[in-house]
Amino acid sequence: MELRHLRYFVAVAEELHFSRAAQRLLVSQPPLSQQIKDLEREVGTLLLTRTRRRVELTQAGRTFLKDAKDILSRVDVAAKSAQRAGQGHEGRVVVGYMAYAAIELLPRALQAFGRQFPQVEVVPERMVSIEQARALREKRIDIGLVCTPFPKTGLEIEVVLREPLVVVLSQHHKFARRQRIPLSSVADEPFIFTRRLCDAGYLGQVTKICRSVGVEMKVREAHDEDAILPMVAAGLGICLVPASARKIRHAGVLFRDLEECPGRIELAVAWRKQDTSVLVRNFVGLIRNHGQSDQKPACSA
Repeated sequence: MELRHLRYFVAVAEELHFSRAAQRLLVSQPPLSQQIKDLEREVGTLLLTRTRRRVELTQAGRTFLKDAKDILSRVDVAAKSAQRAGQGHEGRVVVGYMAYAAIELLPRALQAFGRQFPQVEVVPERMVSIEQARALREKRIDIGLVCTPFPKTGLEIEVVLREPLVVVLSQHHKFARRQRIPLSSVADEPFIFTRRLCDAGYLGQVTKICRSVGVEMKVREAHDEDAILPMVAAGLGICLVPASARKIRHAGVLFRDLEECPGRIELAVAWRKQDTSVLVRNFVGLIRNHGQSDQKPACSA
């Protein structure tokens, strides 16, 4: 039984006239009559009674009409749902992200994506960059928001945001009154990081930037990201963070610009090279646009 048979039958059942049904379906009457006979033969019972002057539904035909309409309705819903999914308006996308991305870019992108594609389920999963590389290749996530450098085998990588670093100090720090601080002036103090950030490649970026101005960091490790600012507030060290982290509010700490700004922290979006998903393409495009709009001005001496 084909969907064409159901559509032909519904048209005849609703018109109760073969000629009008044929006109409605844009087919000629003889093939339409033959299709209805074929359908009745396949169903195994008469669905219509025909005379020269009228067409009527049998009891079986009335029952079959209800179910045929339901089937065609569900097929239509399925087709429209598939079309929406193919256009990226329905479905599910899993986005991996590391701590830096959660400060500003990811929340804004999720909000904008939700407005534009309200029927798409977006599932954020926090993990460090190296974990995201593995998760992408294993198809456990669809998109990654990572720090560079990042392993590129089998993946597409695009830098979407570059930001200067700022230094976080205790409000009781000797340089608390300064608005701009030379990085070299705090070179002897402990730089507080977490192992999760180190694994993500963030520490590598910061180390490279510091070394470019002759500063070799002495790292003091925090148990997790939530412990960093309390440790800074307690005077146990300082921290270098992207400029967007100024939006974080925490008692006892101050954010200050650096006088020298030799490099920037890079945040990139990553996805599988062979992934043709419209959902992925849409989300990457949105992240790209929001990253460009969030570019921070370069700091100067």
